[in-house]
Amino acid sequence: MALNPPLMPEIDLPMPVHGETFILHRRGVELEAELQTAHGKQKWKESGTLYLSTLRLVFVKKASSSNSWFSGLFGGNTHSYQSELQSYDLPLSHIRGEKFNQPIFGCNHIQADCLPLPGTDGNTHFKLYFTEGVGTLLP
Repeated sequence: MALNPPLMPEIDLPMPVHGETFILHRRGVELEAELQTAHGKQKWKESGTLYLSTLRLVFVKKASSSNSWFSGLFGGNTHSYQSELQSYDLPLSHIRGEKFNQPIFGCNHIQADCLPLPGTDGNTHFKLYFTEGVGTLLP
């Protein structure tokens, strides 16, 4: 996993690595991630777009709309903290224990653990909720 992998400037698309092909993307995805390191836990819960490539899943946080007049009318951002998460990289080869859930009530979601990349610290437990459309990565 990698916090904030590089994005293409101004268009917020993941920067492809050598030999990588992006296959599809899904808007309306909610990421819940918990990173467990030697220094403690970090948690994130964000909405955005999920990109699937031949090498990885990349979640890109939806641009904040807290400066719009409508959100200002109702108190703006509901989070009491500024999240440092802009994007999150989950290499397919490091994902373990994946589970696809189809609840009777609620949206479909995938949960799994992602092992750390070499030189990084900590495992990530994540859930990806598909809140729009068909509700899966299937085209």
